Amino acid sequence: MFNSFTITTSAKSIIGSTFSGVTISKMMIGSGTSNTPTSLTSLVSPWQDLDIASSSADSLNKTINASAYLSNNNMTIPMSMSELGVYAIKNGTEFLLAYTCNQEYAEVIPSRSQTVDFVKLVEVAIAIDMAVEDYPSFISGTGLVTNSTMMAQINWLNNKKLDTAGGIISGDLEVKGDFVSRKTGNPVFCDYAELFEFDDMGALYKPNLILGVDHENPGEEYRYITSESTPVGIISDTYGQLLGGPERNGIEDYDKSEFAPVGLSGRVYLWIEGPIRKGDKVTVSNRYSGYGVKSKSRSDDIVGIALQTINREELIGASNFNRIKVLIK
Repeated sequence: MFNSFTITTSAKSIIGSTFSGVTISKMMIGSGTSNTPTSLTSLVSPWQDLDIASSSADSLNKTINASAYLSNNNMTIPMSMSELGVYAIKNGTEFLLAYTCNQEYAEVIPSRSQTVDFVKLVEVAIAIDMAVEDYPSFISGTGLVTNSTMMAQINWLNNKKLDTAGGIISGDLEVKGDFVSRKTGNPVFCDYAELFEFDDMGALYKPNLILGVDHENPGEEYRYITSESTPVGIISDTYGQLLGGPERNGIEDYDKSEFAPVGLSGRVYLWIEGPIRKGDKVTVSNRYSGYGVKSKSRSDDIVGIALQTINREELIGASNFNRIKVLIK
């Protein structure tokens, strides 16, 4: 439900270029949101501390992983969880290390007074910018590559250039022409997506819903559908590569009232109606446009395979919904 983490400005001034000497002290959930996460020193509307279950850094102290358990044992009223903060300690000082929020898809945590036991494992991974001194061929800024020549706004640090030994580019890189590579990789959970023409009464698309053929439009258009239409895929907000669409200046530079990124391969999140078990086939709900549901018929159009189990007591209120990870089929 959350987007990627943002390391706060105050944290950067404390930790420096690596996570060396940094200990994850706790996570905290809240019901607020912020458009300026780098300036925060605490959550906007903090609600509950989460004790750390595990924490570890990679060999270069550039990435740190942590997990904590979220429980409703001490909750007397339901909570809308829309923000998550990770706190750390260095040299005896505790500070907000990283922050993320998502008000639109806040998760409702039931209260313990509702006699519902709620326990969830929260796992996070936070990566720090690579240190210039550790990588002398580090490139900072925005660049344009034409005919294999670095041009425009690339700043060469320490008078070093990217050579055959490799290096790191920080910032956006636009390639005019062909780009050939033996291997490419993405370091986080993501999928392969393409921009599809979106036509749903001029509304901005919402991720994690099923898009299908718009049979009422004579042109090539797609919209949220129920089981009466033909699905084409699930709108993704976790893509690592994005194809198609109009010519644009950046990966996010497109009209969200006209195009939607649809996952073609990999794992995506999907809003599900009703309980479902890991391994179940997922089809389109016949009641709620864009929502998935457990398939019960061989004739159903299958959009994916459920990779998580949602029991009835984990569904959100009377809406009977929750969000799971789905493997696109």
